[in-house]
Amino acid sequence: MPFLRLRELFDLPVGEAEEHQKVVVLSTGDVRVGLVVDQIIGDHKTVIKSLSKLHADVETFSGATILGDGGVALILDVPHLVEAGQRLEKQFRVAS
Repeated sequence: MPFLRLRELFDLPVGEAEEHQKVVVLSTGDVRVGLVVDQIIGDHKTVIKSLSKLHADVETFSGATILGDGGVALILDVPHLVEAGQRLEKQFRVAS
């Protein structure tokens, strides 16, 4: 199964990886990809709002939601992430 490290995807400082990393498995259709994440906060029921037309070219996020504390959380675009995982897997296979 291909996996993506979100820290690398968003070009964040990598730092030292924890001994036991957390992977969230996502699927769309019959394709799966794992996301390596720093932490799993929990499960929330949310109302997702689409991004504005100004952000139409942003592929990584499909929308946003307002959290209970008033903060804003961006919603990842799962099909886009699965496609990115598939592209990385193909690149890895070609390089091997």
